Amino acid sequence: MALPVTVWMRHLTFHRVSSRVSPEGATLALLCLLDLVVTVGLIHTGIAVEGNPVLGFYLQRGMGAFIASKLLLSLGPILVLEWLRGRRPCFIRHLLRASILLYLLVYFGGVLLLNPLA
Repeated sequence: MALPVTVWMRHLTFHRVSSRVSPEGATLALLCLLDLVVTVGLIHTGIAVEGNPVLGFYLQRGMGAFIASKLLLSLGPILVLEWLRGRRPCFIRHLLRASILLYLLVYFGGVLLLNPLA
C-alpha cells in the first residue's frame, strides 16, 4: 500500500520557524561585518596585516577580492544556517551560539598572538 503524496512530501519540506533572522544569526553577521570594517581600516593604515592565510591570499589580489571573499566566506554559511533553522531550530540556535563564542575566541586570540601587548 503506497502512501499518499502529501504524507511523504511533508517530510521533504522545511517548516518555517520565522521569516526573520534569528538574534544569534544577526549577532554573528554583525561580528563578521565589524571584523571586516576594522580589518580593512587597519590594513589600509598599515597598522595590521591579515592573520587568516585564506583571506590573506585574496588580499594579495586586491581589496575588492578580499572584501568579496570575506563577505562570501562569513555571511554565506550564516545564510545557509538561517535557512536550515526551519528544519532544526534548537540545533541551529546552539550551533550559532557556539559559532559566536568561537569567533570571539579566535578573533581576540589572533589579535593577541599577532600583536603582543609587551
